[in-house]
Amino acid sequence: MATIIREIKPEMVIPVFENGPRKINSTIKGVKKDDLILLTGSLYMLGEAREYRVPKDKILYEVEIT
Repeated sequence: MATIIREIKPEMVIPVFENGPRKINSTIKGVKKDDLILLTGSLYMLGEAREYRVPKDKILYEVEIT
């Protein structure tokens, strides 16, 4: 995916990380309001990533993500 995006928009910064909660955490912490994050992987990994933005005990409630 990153290769295709770089061909279309070479000036765009596209960091690519292997699995790892620390790497996900460092990426999400640096996100600005209008940034886009594309996470691919297992549902387990995506669930871990979601917990950085919405804690498990808040998932069933409407939460504004800032």
